[in-house]
Amino acid sequence: VHGPWKTESNLDKSNKNRLRELSINLAYRFILKKDVLYHFQSDYVFNSCIKEEARFQKLKKIIIPVLLDEKKLLKKRSKSFKSHSKKINILVARRLVNRTGVREFLRLTDGLDEFLDITIIGDGYLSDSIKELSRYRPNVRFLGKVEDDILYEEITKCDLVCMPSIDAEGFGASILQALFLFKPVLYTKVGGMNEFLQHNTDCFPFDLDQKNEFECLIKKLLNLKIERRLTVNLSAIDYSFSNNLEKILNA
Repeated sequence: VHGPWKTESNLDKSNKNRLRELSINLAYRFILKKDVLYHFQSDYVFNSCIKEEARFQKLKKIIIPVLLDEKKLLKKRSKSFKSHSKKINILVARRLVNRTGVREFLRLTDGLDEFLDITIIGDGYLSDSIKELSRYRPNVRFLGKVEDDILYEEITKCDLVCMPSIDAEGFGASILQALFLFKPVLYTKVGGMNEFLQHNTDCFPFDLDQKNEFECLIKKLLNLKIERRLTVNLSAIDYSFSNNLEKILNA
């Protein structure tokens, strides 16, 4: 279970719809079974799902992050290289839908072109509008949907990965992909993402509606890059694929 279904749906459709919510309730009747183990990616997801459907409370569950083998990611580190640009090179790899806040992030960074180079990867119903917004920003590259090998190549090229979000953020596999390739994460303090990253000093929270604070943060990150301190301490990442898989198998 990666997120609260009704909340996600309402955000992506830009409004609440009673018929849609009733359809989700009906689907829950078929999906939720007592003999099934439900894997929630964060406490946020579990608590949000209970608010939408009380039966989640009585089901067999386990709460751990998304399963992603960090050892396979660490092997890709050998191809990583440092950017020598005098700007911060930011990668945004997200679904291009309302709730992920990519449009809002582009608007937030407008006027900061002297500090930033931005690459956007992803697909969704907002692809055309985000592509249009990117067209007039010479420091923004829009790649759309790409294969995994291109995604990992772009992660190794960037200075950090940005995870903007408005709401209903369960966790995000891109977080682990970034961290285990030694790329810090710039993120909005939303849902399971904030729950996992809030104590990691190599990851940096921001608000989509606080432009002045964001500009100060970017200047701080630029100084860290110049000082070669914009990296990730692996020992600070509280994650283990093998341990989490064992927890699921023994649940």
